[in-house]
Amino acid sequence: MKNRILNILIDLYAAVFGLLSALVLVVSMLTTVVFRRNEQNDLFDFVPENLPLLLCLCAAAAAVLFCLQRKAFFAGSRHGGRFHIGASGRILLVFAAACSLFFILSMRPVPTNDASQLDDIINDFMHGEYGALEPGGYLASYPFQIGYVCIGQLLYLSFGPSNFLVYQFLNVLSILGTLYCLYRIAEEIFGSEAAEVIGVLGLGAFVLYIYATFIYNDIWSLFPQTLALYLQIRYLKTGKVRTEIGAGAAISIACFIKTNCIIALIAMVLTLGIRAIRALPSGKEAVRHLLLALCMIILTSALSALVKAGYTRAAGLERFPEGVPAAGYLAMGMQEMEGKYGWYDGYNVSVLHENGNDTQAASEAACRNMEEQMGHFRDSGRYFVKFYLMKFLSQWADPTQMSLRELEESVRHTTFPKTVSEFMIFGAGFPVLSWIMNVWHTLMYLGVVLYMVTWLLRRIRHEPVSDAEAMLVMFILGGMLFHQIWEAAGRYSLRYYVTMLPLAAYGYERLMTTKLPKGVRS
Repeated sequence: MKNRILNILIDLYAAVFGLLSALVLVVSMLTTVVFRRNEQNDLFDFVPENLPLLLCLCAAAAAVLFCLQRKAFFAGSRHGGRFHIGASGRILLVFAAACSLFFILSMRPVPTNDASQLDDIINDFMHGEYGALEPGGYLASYPFQIGYVCIGQLLYLSFGPSNFLVYQFLNVLSILGTLYCLYRIAEEIFGSEAAEVIGVLGLGAFVLYIYATFIYNDIWSLFPQTLALYLQIRYLKTGKVRTEIGAGAAISIACFIKTNCIIALIAMVLTLGIRAIRALPSGKEAVRHLLLALCMIILTSALSALVKAGYTRAAGLERFPEGVPAAGYLAMGMQEMEGKYGWYDGYNVSVLHENGNDTQAASEAACRNMEEQMGHFRDSGRYFVKFYLMKFLSQWADPTQMSLRELEESVRHTTFPKTVSEFMIFGAGFPVLSWIMNVWHTLMYLGVVLYMVTWLLRRIRHEPVSDAEAMLVMFILGGMLFHQIWEAAGRYSLRYYVTMLPLAAYGYERLMTTKLPKGVRS
């Protein structure tokens, strides 16, 4: 009975994910998000899609994918070994490295906005100046950025001050590690055929390769997060405790680098909870799962607390700043500014400063603001639906995930010759890159929808859906739901977007083999 209830809940969760993915697919075929160039406030418009061209390009890309799989282009390429991957995977990694390095070395973007401020703070900290942690300072408002500062100081000691090329090379390593882990995730859950599809489908992931130029912690955190998911999948299959300990270490590092990775931590903990319930009445096995989940939470919290304690002592503070309250982000996520629904508008930090940098007072003010916004939503149900629909689509129906927008802003400030960047951002290269990402975006969501069809057919046939699959779906949908109430931004959805790759690959693999969905490895 307990397994039946769990399966019903997981199926309902998956159904929501499938419906939202289908919504994005349909809407993105009719309209697309286009950011305005030479703007400072991330302004964008929804413009009509060129549907005939999109369909033709998608059909051509799908035909290439189909032919490569049908002709067994990569058949027999695997020779075993723990770290070995097939020919398609090796080609993907080489291609990803080449593209990422091309964008970095030909444009040399520099940090802007938060990254620029954080670089100044890193340099100040290296000289013993900790004003950023004092009331009104940047880190006093955004204390979660201390992980980035800590890593920046280590890079300062190793490679000198403001060596942004090193930051970008770390992006490349993280991208390669992420793709490798996604390949192995597909192999572990769905088999080598689906992994080989990733090797081909991943060639269109230009949204990821362009982000290699982005000087911030988003891309750094992708590899440890994806590694954690992969190691937990291995644990679910093998039951080896040391593998789950590795997963805990990886996710704690990911959360330290970027706090948004907590969504992955939650999905992992929930999966262990599901396994514990399934293990009953075997109390020993259930306790093991729960203890490992608890250790993962403690390890993540302890790493953050240890670093904060160190900086508190170094700065001579009594306690580490609390910063902007969660309510400030929730309230900002309910506001509209210049056609942006729930995107950053500065409210979160302004409410803190307006209340004397008192986190509790700022939280109370933000709660009052949320009550006022809820009143507006109650007065107009149509506006409520429009607000959250536009907020959702502005993040998930953007094929570029803000990558070209971030690249444009970065290269504006570089002193490096802008021949290539002018061509890519304002010249003939821009529509080419945009269309590559547009086609890949459509194929990704189509693959996810196909995957959800296989899920449905398997459940109709009473075939199992593995807990590993459920974990990926929980993680991605968790990100969708979280950013419906939190601050919105297309860049934030990138980590969930790339994690769809194994699901989309399996959807295409099932379609191309023209067989009924088969059971997935447990």
